[in-house]
Amino acid sequence: MFKKGKNDGNLKLEIQQASRRDFVQETVGDFGRWQFKISLLMSLLKLPMAWFQLGIVFIAPPFDFTCKVPTEQEGKDWKLIAQPNSCYLRNISALNETASKIPCDWGYEYDRSTMKSTIIMEWNLVCQSARLVEVTQITFMFGVLLGSVIFGVAADRYGRKSSLIVAIILQAVCGIISSLVSSFWIFVFVRFFLALGNGGTLISSFVMCMESVSGTYRTIVPILYQTPYVFGNLIMTFLAYYLNDWRKLNLVLSVLSCLFISYIWLLSESPRWLLAVGKKMEALKILKAAARMNNKKSPVEFRKDEENYFIAQVFEKPNFSQLLVTPELRKRTIFLSLSWFLTGVIFFALSQYMSSVGKNIYLSVIASGALAVPGTIMCIFIIRKTGRKKTIIFANILTTVSTAAIAFFPKGEYTADWPRLILSALVFTGISMSLPAFFLFTGELYPTTLRNAGSGGTIMFSKIGSMVAPFLLTLQSVFESLTVIVLAALGLLTIVFIAPLPETMGKELLETVADLQKQKLNKKNIQLTDNESFEDKDGCNSVLR
Repeated sequence: MFKKGKNDGNLKLEIQQASRRDFVQETVGDFGRWQFKISLLMSLLKLPMAWFQLGIVFIAPPFDFTCKVPTEQEGKDWKLIAQPNSCYLRNISALNETASKIPCDWGYEYDRSTMKSTIIMEWNLVCQSARLVEVTQITFMFGVLLGSVIFGVAADRYGRKSSLIVAIILQAVCGIISSLVSSFWIFVFVRFFLALGNGGTLISSFVMCMESVSGTYRTIVPILYQTPYVFGNLIMTFLAYYLNDWRKLNLVLSVLSCLFISYIWLLSESPRWLLAVGKKMEALKILKAAARMNNKKSPVEFRKDEENYFIAQVFEKPNFSQLLVTPELRKRTIFLSLSWFLTGVIFFALSQYMSSVGKNIYLSVIASGALAVPGTIMCIFIIRKTGRKKTIIFANILTTVSTAAIAFFPKGEYTADWPRLILSALVFTGISMSLPAFFLFTGELYPTTLRNAGSGGTIMFSKIGSMVAPFLLTLQSVFESLTVIVLAALGLLTIVFIAPLPETMGKELLETVADLQKQKLNKKNIQLTDNESFEDKDGCNSVLR
């Protein structure tokens, strides 16, 4: 926070003077070669994010199994019969034609038409051990959750680049190790650390992307940034089809993710972060290099009063509690957290559910992602016309209605389940519109000094939701359509939590909590005198952090 002293009366004026100009925008422009490079590098990181977050679809896909029948039963007056997806053998006596059940003590036979090898086949995760598949995904999503928080806070404290590089290395190395281990529990343990890196990559890359662009591109680029996630899913689908083995698939994807370690040399620190924490000389060095790259001949320099402003800032280390220090921050954090929780439940439950919406898993996944790219492009046009909030609400309505409609078309009643495939494509059209807009919306609601902590802290609730998602899939055992009905209801509830949040379209990107407080006061037409501070109005010392 700012330290109090004899110049406190001029604090408001100093803040107003320093916040008039966007140094990054004036130095490098809204969008040029430098921003394109940063945006491209950050968007490509969505590929490994998709590979590892959605990999459970091919690591542990749904398939039929039967109990193994021992060969020594032949020639006797009784026989054992195996039934599909049953955890028991039927013991039928030829003398009295009675039947009894006995456990599958001789192992299992698996339908290998979809995948020749999965973690379910390798470690027999069926019957009494079937819940371990859920444990695998829940543990992974818990790791992504912690990664978003840990790396989000670390990026605000130590810089975007260093945190991102550590996350990329952790993700790639643990991915390779998880492909080679022979124990199920070691596999789960290693994937947890892989997930930490995955969560860190997610939050740091998005913030770096958003902080590099300005003007109208602040809407377009963070949305297009999400597009490779879809391609990552499609790439994984084609590799899964040809490799047909979970270890080979996981290893190839992990080796490919090692390519991103090259960002150590390709990436520079975010100048917005450097400015926000007072490292103005480092920021100027990067901005001048970026200006040359963008063919800007006269990089902007700091005025004397602005130099004093940035040097005077003494930031406390950011943490989640700072997202609750003012009433406006509390409101944004609570509603964003609830909305992201429900979004996580819906997205990951639907991602797994849609893989089995038809009989062919590869066709189902491809159909689900077929309209995702057009959906993202539609998002750009809609969000620029209607704003962030209305776009998210519209997309959630599309997802909710399409999800609920699946209940009216039972599996197997139509050729290739075409109505279900079309509806699943519409579901992911809605998701591909809402998620990019929601990421952008969340980042814009927080100032630069808390953007990583704010985005990471609220988006982490989507990972809590993702841990709930596997349990919603078990509702199909009650009756087939119950899962999609519940997910549709949660979609409507998400809209309720989005509605109270303020629209951010056309607003300046906030740099500090003081800027947020000033914005709030301006909205209420409250004017401060030179001898008043923000603390006088809200009774909170921490608003000037």
